[in-house]
Amino acid sequence: MQNFKTFTPEVMADLRRAMQSGRHRRNDALAKRCHDTRALLATARQSRAANESERRRGAAQHSSARQTLQSALREQMGSFKDGLRVQREEIAADLRTMADELRAAQSAFRGNPDPRSE
Repeated sequence: MQNFKTFTPEVMADLRRAMQSGRHRRNDALAKRCHDTRALLATARQSRAANESERRRGAAQHSSARQTLQSALREQMGSFKDGLRVQREEIAADLRTMADELRAAQSAFRGNPDPRSE
């Protein structure tokens, strides 16, 4: 029994205070960690919201620029095709004129007037 003589009421009270103090420190550290985590998550949400709005604005600008470019390309392609059509019609008209002149020259050379030339 002599080993248990050191467990006096004062020693037991000190031990209880030390255990309570340790529990309070752990609880305080846990509360601080929770507070810091909440603050970190709030900051992350705000940053994410700001980044998301910035990303959406950039995507809208990119989309607008792409649509403007596509519109300009379609317009230029239409102009190019119209130009080709006009040139093709001019060439066809020139070829018809040349064919008519050739027939007229051939019929004049042969002495047969071409009825289409009149």
